[in-house]
Amino acid sequence: MKKIILILAFFITVFWPKGAFLAGISVSGGGEKTVGQTFTVSIVASGANFDSFQGTLSVSGPLEVLAVTPGSATWLPGREPKVGGQFVGITKETSSLTIATLKLKAKSEGTAKVEVTGVKLARAGSLVGESGGAATFTIKKPPELPSAVVVTSPTHPDPNQSYEATTVVLNWTRGKGVIGFAYLLDQNANTTPAAKTTSNETSVTYSNLQPGTYYFHIRAQNQDGFGPTTHFKISIKPPEPKEDPNLVAPSQIKISKAEDFENDVKEGLVKGIIISGKGEKGFEIIALLSPLPPAYAGKTLSAFAADDGTFQIKINEKIPSGFYKLILYGKKDLTLTKKSEEIKFEISQKEGGSINLLTDADAAVSSPTPTPLPSITPSQVSFEKLTENISFVSLAIALLSQVGVFIVLRFFKP
Repeated sequence: MKKIILILAFFITVFWPKGAFLAGISVSGGGEKTVGQTFTVSIVASGANFDSFQGTLSVSGPLEVLAVTPGSATWLPGREPKVGGQFVGITKETSSLTIATLKLKAKSEGTAKVEVTGVKLARAGSLVGESGGAATFTIKKPPELPSAVVVTSPTHPDPNQSYEATTVVLNWTRGKGVIGFAYLLDQNANTTPAAKTTSNETSVTYSNLQPGTYYFHIRAQNQDGFGPTTHFKISIKPPEPKEDPNLVAPSQIKISKAEDFENDVKEGLVKGIIISGKGEKGFEIIALLSPLPPAYAGKTLSAFAADDGTFQIKINEKIPSGFYKLILYGKKDLTLTKKSEEIKFEISQKEGGSINLLTDADAAVSSPTPTPLPSITPSQVSFEKLTENISFVSLAIALLSQVGVFIVLRFFKP
């Protein structure tokens, strides 16, 4: 028996056409697809050198054939590759050739197959292969992933606004079938959390965050996988200074000329004015001048109160003479004092220059109200119009009289 097997093996090796077992036409792909998915399949001849080939292509199951693109061969009339028909072609001798490429779409759940049968590969008229091929596809329904998570925040409700709160509370709802959530907080706008459950809860709190812009990224998970990512923007701004009602406003305010006071009458400018008074110890006393002199645009006019509360703010830039309003307040870190009452004063350049505090009555006099024009009644308008008409008639009569005299003298001259 052993001798018979050896003899058969010898005859197969020597006399069987080389490549007959392996050469043929195969179908690429196979495996799982989802309903609605579009994909391609290649029909390839290989396994031996050949110059002609034939076969029959078929597609079965819930697949829609969107296109069949023939390969680069010469096709016998009416025998190019198509589903449900035989293809026959010739080519320059080769060991591998793409017969066709199929574009397919999965229509519904089920099992589908792309198959090539009746295969023959030949070289110089001799058969070199006849193996057919097939690819089987299992088509499943697409996964029903959860929808985007809706995020709200009681501490930072508007993503377009900035808030001082450094503790952020975030809430969201659980959709139907959701079994968990993947989320994280960072400062990148488009981060996608890893497909790993972070928590099954529907809220989270982040504390002691520094001022800046943050993004909360979250996506829900169900039995089919993770849904799309929601990105929630959180803006934290530095705390703004706030007024302490227990702190007094700057008081005993005086406005005077400094020893180096300069009075530039030609330019209408003065320099060297001192604003003094008492304020909270260690606070920066800030002066608000209105109108703001151009020399102090974008600058802070201020001085620190000494241990006894006294301060002196010096205006050492040239400013226009004229009328001003002044308000003072103190600031230390994020704490503000009350504001002083408004002080009105005039910087005059007369007689070497002077500074005069003004009362409300003085300020009203310094800016007199324009005197309104007297009103004209309809009767006054009519009378003036009538006067104009009478004057015009009188002028016309005088002119006509002069013309008449000229005519008489012209034609009745002796």
